[in-house]
Amino acid sequence: MFARALALVIAPAVLVACTAATEPAPTTSPVPTTAAAPTTAPTLNPAATAPPSPTADPTVTVIIGGDVIEQRYGTDAPFPPLVETLGGVLPLMQTGDVVVFNAEGGLCDPVALSLGTRGTYNFYLTPESLVALNDRLPGDLVLVQANNHTMNFGEACRDHGEGRMAAAGIHVVGAGDDLAAAREPALIEVNGSRIAVLAYAATQIIPYHWHATPDQPGILPMDTDTLAADLAALPPDTFAVVVMHAAFEYTFRPEEGEVRFAEAAVQNGADLVVGHGPHVVQNPVTMDGVPVFYSLGNALMDMCFNDAVKTSQWLSVTIRAGQLVGVSVHPYFAEACMQPLPVGG
Repeated sequence: MFARALALVIAPAVLVACTAATEPAPTTSPVPTTAAAPTTAPTLNPAATAPPSPTADPTVTVIIGGDVIEQRYGTDAPFPPLVETLGGVLPLMQTGDVVVFNAEGGLCDPVALSLGTRGTYNFYLTPESLVALNDRLPGDLVLVQANNHTMNFGEACRDHGEGRMAAAGIHVVGAGDDLAAAREPALIEVNGSRIAVLAYAATQIIPYHWHATPDQPGILPMDTDTLAADLAALPPDTFAVVVMHAAFEYTFRPEEGEVRFAEAAVQNGADLVVGHGPHVVQNPVTMDGVPVFYSLGNALMDMCFNDAVKTSQWLSVTIRAGQLVGVSVHPYFAEACMQPLPVGG
Protein backbone atom coordinates (compact mmCIF):
# COMPACT_ATOMS: atom_id res chain seq x y z
CA MET A 1 0.00 0.00 0.00
CA PHE A 2 2.98 2.32 0.47
CA ALA A 3 4.56 3.92 -2.58
CA ARG A 4 7.75 2.10 -3.60
CA ALA A 5 10.48 4.73 -3.92
CA LEU A 6 13.54 2.45 -4.07
CA ALA A 7 14.54 -0.25 -6.52
CA LEU A 8 14.05 -3.85 -5.52
CA VAL A 9 17.24 -5.61 -4.42
CA ILE A 10 17.24 -9.36 -5.00
CA ALA A 11 19.94 -11.95 -4.35
CA PRO A 12 21.80 -12.79 -7.61
CA ALA A 13 20.06 -15.07 -10.12
CA VAL A 14 16.84 -15.33 -8.12
CA LEU A 15 14.37 -13.11 -9.94
CA VAL A 16 14.17 -14.81 -13.33
CA ALA A 17 11.61 -15.16 -16.11
CA CYS A 18 8.84 -17.64 -15.50
CA THR A 19 8.49 -18.80 -19.08
CA ALA A 20 10.48 -21.99 -18.79
CA ALA A 21 10.49 -23.01 -15.17
CA THR A 22 12.24 -26.25 -14.37
CA GLU A 23 12.66 -28.35 -11.27
CA PRO A 24 14.98 -26.44 -8.93
CA ALA A 25 18.32 -28.08 -8.27
CA PRO A 26 19.50 -27.44 -4.71
CA THR A 27 23.14 -27.84 -5.69
CA THR A 28 22.93 -24.83 -7.98
CA SER A 29 20.75 -22.61 -5.82
CA PRO A 30 22.15 -19.14 -5.24
CA VAL A 31 24.17 -18.66 -2.09
CA PRO A 32 22.00 -16.67 0.30
CA THR A 33 23.06 -13.25 1.36
CA THR A 34 24.46 -13.20 4.86
CA ALA A 35 21.82 -12.04 7.29
CA ALA A 36 22.87 -9.74 10.08
CA ALA A 37 22.99 -11.37 13.50
CA PRO A 38 20.40 -10.04 15.95
CA THR A 39 21.84 -7.63 18.45
CA THR A 40 21.19 -7.63 22.17
CA ALA A 41 18.50 -5.12 23.11
CA PRO A 42 19.88 -2.34 25.34
CA THR A 43 18.69 -1.94 28.89
CA LEU A 44 16.15 0.85 28.96
CA ASN A 45 15.77 3.41 31.71
CA PRO A 46 12.03 3.58 32.52
CA ALA A 47 12.43 7.20 33.63
CA ALA A 48 14.11 8.32 30.42
CA THR A 49 12.11 10.90 28.52
CA ALA A 50 14.55 11.76 25.72
CA PRO A 51 13.30 11.03 22.18
CA PRO A 52 14.92 8.18 20.22
CA SER A 53 18.26 8.96 18.63
CA PRO A 54 17.88 10.17 15.03
CA THR A 55 20.68 7.75 14.10
CA ALA A 56 18.71 4.70 15.27
CA ASP A 57 18.26 2.14 12.49
CA PRO A 58 14.64 2.28 11.27
CA THR A 59 15.04 -0.89 9.19
CA VAL A 60 12.46 -3.68 9.58
CA THR A 61 13.15 -7.27 8.55
CA VAL A 62 10.34 -9.68 7.69
CA ILE A 63 11.26 -13.37 7.31
CA ILE A 64 8.80 -15.42 5.23
CA GLY A 65 8.71 -19.19 4.62
CA GLY A 66 6.49 -21.73 2.90
CA ASP A 67 4.62 -24.81 4.14
CA VAL A 68 5.39 -26.01 7.68
CA ILE A 69 4.04 -29.05 9.49
CA GLU A 70 5.11 -30.45 12.83
CA GLN A 71 3.39 -33.82 12.86
CA ARG A 72 1.47 -36.15 10.55
CA TYR A 73 -1.35 -37.93 12.38
CA GLY A 74 -0.94 -41.68 12.40
CA THR A 75 2.84 -41.91 12.09
CA ASP A 76 4.61 -44.55 14.17
CA ALA A 77 6.74 -42.02 16.05
CA PRO A 78 6.30 -38.27 16.41
CA PHE A 79 8.80 -35.84 14.95
CA PRO A 80 10.84 -33.62 17.28
CA PRO A 81 9.40 -30.20 18.18
CA LEU A 82 9.75 -27.25 15.82
CA VAL A 83 12.71 -25.68 17.60
CA GLU A 84 14.65 -28.82 16.65
CA THR A 85 13.35 -29.58 13.15
CA LEU A 86 13.61 -25.90 12.19
CA GLY A 87 16.95 -25.58 13.94
CA GLY A 88 18.76 -24.99 10.65
CA VAL A 89 16.42 -22.11 9.82
CA LEU A 90 16.21 -20.64 13.32
CA PRO A 91 19.27 -18.35 12.97
CA LEU A 92 17.63 -16.69 9.95
CA MET A 93 14.27 -16.49 11.70
CA GLN A 94 15.92 -14.79 14.66
CA THR A 95 16.99 -11.89 12.41
CA GLY A 96 13.36 -11.00 11.79
CA ASP A 97 11.21 -8.37 13.41
CA VAL A 98 8.34 -10.38 11.93
CA VAL A 99 8.35 -14.08 10.92
CA VAL A 100 5.61 -15.50 8.68
CA PHE A 101 5.02 -19.06 7.51
CA ASN A 102 2.15 -21.30 6.43
CA ALA A 103 1.09 -23.47 9.37
CA GLU A 104 -0.12 -26.40 7.28
CA GLY A 105 -2.45 -28.17 9.68
CA GLY A 106 -4.55 -27.92 12.79
CA LEU A 107 -3.14 -25.90 15.68
CA CYS A 108 -3.77 -28.53 18.33
CA ASP A 109 -2.65 -31.92 19.58
CA PRO A 110 -5.47 -34.15 18.26
CA VAL A 111 -4.21 -37.14 20.23
CA ALA A 112 -4.42 -35.27 23.53
CA LEU A 113 -7.83 -33.88 22.57
CA SER A 114 -9.09 -37.24 21.20
CA LEU A 115 -9.95 -35.66 17.86
CA GLY A 116 -10.01 -37.01 14.33
CA THR A 117 -9.17 -40.38 12.87
CA ARG A 118 -5.92 -41.77 11.54
CA GLY A 119 -5.26 -40.73 7.97
CA THR A 120 -2.48 -40.09 5.50
CA TYR A 121 -2.92 -36.36 5.02
CA ASN A 122 -3.83 -35.11 8.48
CA PHE A 123 -1.22 -32.58 9.61
CA TYR A 124 -0.95 -30.62 12.84
CA LEU A 125 1.27 -28.28 14.84
CA THR A 126 1.02 -28.47 18.62
CA PRO A 127 0.50 -25.26 20.60
CA GLU A 128 3.33 -26.21 22.94
CA SER A 129 5.79 -26.47 20.05
CA LEU A 130 4.63 -23.21 18.45
CA VAL A 131 4.86 -21.31 21.74
CA ALA A 132 8.37 -22.69 22.35
CA LEU A 133 9.39 -21.53 18.87
CA ASN A 134 7.83 -18.12 19.46
CA ASP A 135 9.79 -17.80 22.68
CA ARG A 136 13.02 -18.13 20.67
CA LEU A 137 12.10 -15.31 18.29
CA PRO A 138 12.79 -11.64 19.06
CA GLY A 139 9.82 -10.32 17.06
CA ASP A 140 6.27 -11.20 16.06
CA LEU A 141 5.25 -14.63 14.71
CA VAL A 142 2.46 -14.78 12.11
CA LEU A 143 0.89 -18.15 11.27
CA VAL A 144 -0.97 -18.47 7.98
CA GLN A 145 -4.00 -20.76 8.33
CA ALA A 146 -5.50 -20.17 4.88
CA ASN A 147 -4.72 -23.67 3.63
CA ASN A 148 -6.36 -27.02 2.96
CA HIS A 149 -5.23 -28.71 6.20
CA THR A 150 -6.31 -26.18 8.83
CA MET A 151 -9.60 -27.98 9.42
CA ASN A 152 -8.21 -31.54 9.38
CA PHE A 153 -9.37 -32.02 12.97
CA GLY A 154 -12.47 -29.85 12.90
CA GLU A 155 -13.59 -26.67 14.58
CA ALA A 156 -12.65 -27.89 18.07
CA CYS A 157 -8.99 -28.04 17.06
CA ARG A 158 -9.04 -24.70 15.25
CA ASP A 159 -10.78 -22.95 18.13
CA HIS A 160 -8.45 -24.49 20.72
CA GLY A 161 -5.37 -23.55 18.71
CA GLU A 162 -6.40 -19.96 18.04
CA GLY A 163 -7.08 -19.47 21.74
CA ARG A 164 -3.65 -20.78 22.68
CA MET A 165 -1.97 -18.64 20.01
CA ALA A 166 -3.77 -15.48 21.14
CA ALA A 167 -2.68 -16.09 24.72
CA ALA A 168 0.94 -16.37 23.55
CA GLY A 169 0.76 -13.23 21.38
CA ILE A 170 1.05 -15.21 18.13
CA HIS A 171 -0.89 -13.83 15.14
CA VAL A 172 -3.15 -16.15 13.11
CA VAL A 173 -4.45 -15.05 9.69
CA GLY A 174 -6.59 -16.57 6.94
CA ALA A 175 -9.07 -18.46 9.16
CA GLY A 176 -11.42 -17.54 11.96
CA ASP A 177 -14.70 -17.87 13.81
CA ASP A 178 -16.55 -16.36 10.83
CA LEU A 179 -15.83 -14.55 7.56
CA ALA A 180 -15.11 -11.22 9.24
CA ALA A 181 -12.60 -12.82 11.61
CA ALA A 182 -10.93 -14.76 8.78
CA ARG A 183 -10.47 -11.50 6.84
CA GLU A 184 -8.71 -9.74 9.72
CA PRO A 185 -5.07 -9.08 8.79
CA ALA A 186 -2.15 -9.21 11.17
CA LEU A 187 -1.20 -5.56 11.71
CA ILE A 188 2.23 -5.02 13.23
CA GLU A 189 4.00 -1.73 13.89
CA VAL A 190 7.77 -1.74 14.37
CA ASN A 191 10.55 0.82 13.87
CA GLY A 192 8.26 3.35 12.24
CA SER A 193 6.71 0.91 9.74
CA ARG A 194 3.29 -0.70 9.74
CA ILE A 195 3.11 -4.19 8.17
CA ALA A 196 -0.08 -6.06 7.27
CA VAL A 197 -0.23 -9.76 6.46
CA LEU A 198 -3.36 -10.99 4.66
CA ALA A 199 -3.87 -14.66 3.69
CA TYR A 200 -6.19 -16.54 1.32
CA ALA A 201 -6.56 -20.12 0.01
CA ALA A 202 -7.62 -21.29 -3.44
CA THR A 203 -11.25 -22.38 -3.52
CA GLN A 204 -10.53 -25.57 -5.46
CA ILE A 205 -8.32 -27.00 -2.70
CA ILE A 206 -10.61 -26.45 0.28
CA PRO A 207 -13.99 -28.15 0.65
CA TYR A 208 -16.90 -25.72 0.52
CA HIS A 209 -17.99 -26.63 4.05
CA TRP A 210 -14.59 -25.38 5.27
CA HIS A 211 -15.09 -21.91 3.76
CA ALA A 212 -15.56 -19.16 6.31
CA THR A 213 -18.97 -17.50 5.94
CA PRO A 214 -20.80 -14.80 7.92
CA ASP A 215 -22.31 -17.57 10.04
CA GLN A 216 -19.66 -20.29 9.87
CA PRO A 217 -16.05 -20.62 11.01
CA GLY A 218 -13.46 -21.69 8.49
CA ILE A 219 -10.84 -20.67 5.96
CA LEU A 220 -10.76 -17.51 3.85
CA PRO A 221 -11.08 -18.43 0.14
CA MET A 222 -9.28 -16.55 -2.64
CA ASP A 223 -11.63 -13.98 -4.14
CA THR A 224 -10.41 -10.87 -5.94
CA ASP A 225 -13.31 -8.68 -4.77
CA THR A 226 -12.66 -9.65 -1.15
CA LEU A 227 -8.95 -9.05 -1.66
CA ALA A 228 -9.53 -5.57 -3.10
CA ALA A 229 -11.81 -4.60 -0.24
CA ASP A 230 -9.38 -5.93 2.38
CA LEU A 231 -6.46 -3.98 0.90
CA ALA A 232 -8.56 -0.83 0.65
CA ALA A 233 -9.48 -1.13 4.33
CA LEU A 234 -5.87 -1.06 5.54
CA PRO A 235 -4.64 2.07 7.31
CA PRO A 236 -2.67 4.52 5.16
CA ASP A 237 1.06 3.91 4.67
CA THR A 238 0.79 0.20 5.44
CA PHE A 239 3.24 -2.22 3.83
CA ALA A 240 0.88 -4.97 2.60
CA VAL A 241 1.99 -8.60 2.27
CA VAL A 242 -0.56 -10.81 0.49
CA VAL A 243 -0.15 -14.56 0.99
CA MET A 244 -1.93 -17.19 -1.12
CA HIS A 245 -2.07 -20.97 -0.75
CA ALA A 246 -2.81 -22.29 -4.23
CA ALA A 247 -1.59 -24.27 -7.27
CA PHE A 248 -1.65 -27.91 -8.20
CA GLU A 249 0.81 -30.13 -6.35
CA TYR A 250 4.30 -30.66 -7.77
CA THR A 251 3.86 -28.15 -10.61
CA PHE A 252 6.66 -25.71 -11.40
CA ARG A 253 4.54 -23.08 -13.16
CA PRO A 254 1.84 -20.97 -11.54
CA GLU A 255 -1.67 -21.75 -12.66
CA GLU A 256 -3.96 -19.12 -14.15
CA GLY A 257 -5.83 -18.55 -10.90
CA GLU A 258 -2.60 -17.77 -9.05
CA VAL A 259 -1.54 -15.28 -11.71
CA ARG A 260 -4.92 -13.51 -11.71
CA PHE A 261 -4.94 -13.28 -7.92
CA ALA A 262 -1.39 -11.91 -7.84
CA GLU A 263 -2.32 -9.35 -10.52
CA ALA A 264 -5.34 -8.28 -8.47
CA ALA A 265 -3.19 -7.95 -5.37
CA VAL A 266 -0.68 -5.71 -7.16
CA GLN A 267 -3.39 -3.63 -8.85
CA ASN A 268 -5.01 -2.99 -5.47
CA GLY A 269 -1.86 -1.92 -3.67
CA ALA A 270 -0.04 -4.99 -2.36
CA ASP A 271 3.69 -4.40 -1.79
CA LEU A 272 4.67 -8.10 -1.82
CA VAL A 273 2.88 -11.28 -2.91
CA VAL A 274 3.99 -14.66 -1.57
CA GLY A 275 2.58 -18.12 -2.28
CA HIS A 276 2.89 -21.78 -1.39
CA GLY A 277 0.89 -24.95 -1.93
CA PRO A 278 2.46 -26.98 -4.77
CA HIS A 279 5.20 -28.32 -2.42
CA VAL A 280 7.91 -27.20 -4.86
CA VAL A 281 9.55 -23.87 -5.60
CA GLN A 282 8.10 -21.83 -8.46
CA ASN A 283 10.07 -19.05 -10.13
CA PRO A 284 9.33 -15.49 -8.98
CA VAL A 285 8.43 -12.53 -11.18
CA THR A 286 7.81 -8.81 -10.78
CA MET A 287 4.54 -7.08 -11.62
CA ASP A 288 4.71 -3.30 -11.90
CA GLY A 289 7.78 -3.39 -9.69
CA VAL A 290 6.15 -5.60 -7.04
CA PRO A 291 7.90 -8.92 -6.32
CA VAL A 292 5.68 -11.99 -6.64
CA PHE A 293 6.95 -15.30 -5.26
CA TYR A 294 4.41 -17.87 -6.44
CA SER A 295 5.71 -20.71 -4.26
CA LEU A 296 8.47 -20.96 -1.66
CA GLY A 297 8.16 -24.75 -1.44
CA ASN A 298 8.20 -26.96 1.64
CA ALA A 299 9.77 -25.08 4.51
CA LEU A 300 9.28 -28.13 6.75
CA MET A 301 7.48 -31.18 5.39
CA ASP A 302 7.89 -34.95 5.65
CA MET A 303 7.85 -35.29 1.86
CA CYS A 304 11.29 -36.65 1.00
CA PHE A 305 10.86 -38.57 -2.26
CA ASN A 306 12.87 -36.23 -4.51
CA ASP A 307 15.09 -33.16 -4.40
CA ALA A 308 12.34 -30.80 -5.57
CA VAL A 309 10.12 -31.39 -2.53
CA LYS A 310 13.12 -31.12 -0.20
CA THR A 311 14.08 -27.71 -1.62
CA SER A 312 12.67 -24.49 -0.19
CA GLN A 313 13.23 -20.76 -0.06
CA TRP A 314 12.95 -18.35 2.82
CA LEU A 315 12.71 -14.62 2.16
CA SER A 316 14.35 -11.84 4.11
CA VAL A 317 12.39 -8.69 3.29
CA THR A 318 13.91 -5.34 4.24
CA ILE A 319 11.59 -2.38 4.83
CA ARG A 320 12.45 1.15 5.89
CA ALA A 321 9.87 3.81 6.75
CA GLY A 322 7.18 1.60 5.24
CA GLN A 323 8.96 1.23 1.91
CA LEU A 324 10.50 -1.86 0.36
CA VAL A 325 14.29 -1.74 0.31
CA GLY A 326 14.99 -5.26 -0.94
CA VAL A 327 14.36 -8.99 -0.78
CA SER A 328 17.06 -11.59 -0.19
CA VAL A 329 16.30 -15.23 -1.05
CA HIS A 330 17.78 -17.91 1.20
CA PRO A 331 17.66 -21.44 -0.26
CA TYR A 332 17.37 -24.48 2.03
CA PHE A 333 17.59 -28.20 1.38
CA ALA A 334 16.49 -31.11 3.59
CA GLU A 335 19.11 -33.78 2.90
CA ALA A 336 17.77 -35.51 5.98
CA CYS A 337 13.98 -35.55 6.03
CA MET A 338 12.40 -32.81 8.18
CA GLN A 339 15.80 -31.17 8.77
CA PRO A 340 16.23 -28.26 6.32
CA LEU A 341 19.67 -26.67 6.23
CA PRO A 342 20.95 -23.61 4.36
CA VAL A 343 22.42 -24.35 0.95
CA GLY A 344 26.13 -23.60 0.99
CA GLY A 345 26.42 -23.86 4.74
